[in-house]
Amino acid sequence: MKQLTIISFVIVILFSSCFGVHSGTFQSSAQLSSANYKIVKRAAQGKATTTVVLYMGGLGKEALVAEAKENLMREYNVSDKQLLANVSVDFRTITTPLYLVMWQRQCTVTADIVEFVK
Repeated sequence: MKQLTIISFVIVILFSSCFGVHSGTFQSSAQLSSANYKIVKRAAQGKATTTVVLYMGGLGKEALVAEAKENLMREYNVSDKQLLANVSVDFRTITTPLYLVMWQRQCTVTADIVEFVK
């Protein structure tokens, strides 16, 4: 009976260590009221991930957002006539089996890319 309890406990710990937590969403305040633009890409995404070990290291939230935005701009070749609209930022904590010692923090920036035509 004791062995079954220990095995059950180990299985529960292993499966409970693989979860994610989402937080931190906001919308941009860009006003596109006139018809002088077209949508180039909807829901374009840029991601950045950092690893934290023993509560040390890893990028801060501001640096993660900047890196994710830079990755989005680079991947979709956003030009001077284009801008990001409907921007949202999501944070996700990815745990590992060593979740008390090491985890990853992921930032995803999602935006529509619009281009001015006039």
